[in-house]
Amino acid sequence: MTSRESSSTSTSGDEVAAAFLSDLDRMGIYVSPSGHRAVHKPLLVLLMLARVQSMHSARATFNDIEEPLERLIAEFGRTSEHKPRAHYPFWYLKSDGFWTVDSSDELVRRQGKPEPKVSSLRELSVTAGFAEPIASRLLASQGLVREAATRVLKNAFPETRYVDVLDAVGLQLAIEVLSTRRDAAFRREILRAYNARCAVCGYAGRLGVQPVGIEAAHIKWVQFGGLNEITNGIAMCSLHHKLFDVGAFTVRSKDLRLLVSPQFDGIDGSSAALIKMAAADATLAAPLRDQEHPNARFLEWHAAEVFISGSRSASTSRTSSHR
Repeated sequence: MTSRESSSTSTSGDEVAAAFLSDLDRMGIYVSPSGHRAVHKPLLVLLMLARVQSMHSARATFNDIEEPLERLIAEFGRTSEHKPRAHYPFWYLKSDGFWTVDSSDELVRRQGKPEPKVSSLRELSVTAGFAEPIASRLLASQGLVREAATRVLKNAFPETRYVDVLDAVGLQLAIEVLSTRRDAAFRREILRAYNARCAVCGYAGRLGVQPVGIEAAHIKWVQFGGLNEITNGIAMCSLHHKLFDVGAFTVRSKDLRLLVSPQFDGIDGSSAALIKMAAADATLAAPLRDQEHPNARFLEWHAAEVFISGSRSASTSRTSSHR
């Protein structure tokens, strides 16, 4: 290969990578009629990127994907009484331009629906995966795998969930790669309004004059249109920030009362304290100024989209939005 041919190939590969990353940024996230957003497609992409990384394969059968993807949906999707379904993202991700599904005349469609029946996907062992030439670029470049995974994480999940998601899908990604630029002014205003004190437990540790372990938690995640404004933030210690983002508790919009998930439990003092606070109808320690209190719309979003309201018996049936 001449140097000119090599340069042309490299340029073409760079263009493929750039287009793929752009498509990931625009990836459609299904919104149900009631306004709930699903992260099923992002989870499928991350699962397949892990497959590229560990198995050097950019395609998989539905039988390979169904169980692990449904497990991920149950863990990171919103709660519902319906069982997680992997066939929706497996089939509909092709509308985003970088995913292909092997079709067959033997596929049996659902009545009145464009997608095939789950049983048909299983029986025919239908294969899907990253389209060419994207698949070739991913297989040849771990850097592209890392960048793609980072884009998906930043676009679909709050920062407190990155490590959890990576561990669950099996992706090896250096944590420092994931550091994001949080709005410094937002953090500064939230800590000022709450006097650098956790609004849940009252923790206010300092090292010298600097607050330690106090964070500005977004109520409605930036990934889903939440704003960096004071009414969309609450000062929390790192522990309660994480518990808030995983849905272990929420704050009732009408009176700022703490509500703890029926699934949350623990034998340690911190877990017991949170449960007891909710049982005693404890409320969030809000700022002195009414105009800086958490906005009811944002709290209602968190209660609907993040808070795990179901009982333990429903923990394996947690999402109804799949595409």
